Amino acid sequence: MTRGSVLITGGGGFVGSHLAEGLGALGFEPVIADRSFDGETLRRLGRFRRIDMTVEDLASAGPVDFMIHGAATTARPEEVGLTVADYLQGELQLLFDTAAAAELMGVRRFVQISSMAVFSARHPGPLDEAAVPDATIPYGTAKRMGEAATACLVAEAGLDAVSVRFGNLYGPHEVSRPTRPRTSLLRRIADMAADGRIVLDTPDMVREWTWVPDLAPCFAALLEAPAPPGPVIHMCAPHAYSDRALADVMRRRWQAATVETAAGAAPAPVRRPMASRHAAFFRDVAWTRAEEAVGRLAERAGS
Repeated sequence: MTRGSVLITGGGGFVGSHLAEGLGALGFEPVIADRSFDGETLRRLGRFRRIDMTVEDLASAGPVDFMIHGAATTARPEEVGLTVADYLQGELQLLFDTAAAAELMGVRRFVQISSMAVFSARHPGPLDEAAVPDATIPYGTAKRMGEAATACLVAEAGLDAVSVRFGNLYGPHEVSRPTRPRTSLLRRIADMAADGRIVLDTPDMVREWTWVPDLAPCFAALLEAPAPPGPVIHMCAPHAYSDRALADVMRRRWQAATVETAAGAAPAPVRRPMASRHAAFFRDVAWTRAEEAVGRLAERAGS
């Protein structure tokens, strides 16, 4: 018996495709929506219902029990041929249209995926849910505005909705795409390690890292809870590593790799690792450590 249907926008992307796989394995019925799906992703998700990422198609997919809105463009506006104003308008319009479809479909809970990009690199922290967002970059600003809009939909429209912020993510099947051209630092370190030479720009920068397959049980708990633990939730593993420590993990995996600091490397930014005041809500999640996961990122090494 299914635990409910869940429509995932951005279902062809790095995070969305992992959520579809993971929630499907946990007994949910994923419906994936995106503007495009590459061949490898289609092979992974071929058993799930798939729809095009248009408002009309979203509305016709219902009814569904839950909706996760993960569709977003993390590329800079100029990289996708947009002005900053057009970029912000497009991201917010997508959220509004998706939320409107959620209301039409009568979803039990709407989850808007946000990001630690709502915090600037100068934020003094600690970066838990009580921290005040201060980012001014376009992506971070769009997410700040999206969180405010989601809170308004809860207060004024009665939509059962919550925003979830991610921090640094890594996992298998991570590739660049036009809307997400930059892969994670950990993915890039793994690629460098496979080539035998790791060069770090900020060796002392400390970041939290979340293995993307660990997110599905977190979302399962959030979707089925009587109420979210807060209007905004940080969904992140409790493990933090400096860039140098991560490089050492990779170096041990690829014993021939060397670790170097880039010439003229800048001091690490002030921003601290992300943390959560609601960590107990996900207490049953077995968060994967980088030491355990690094072997799964060895595709380029052929091992």
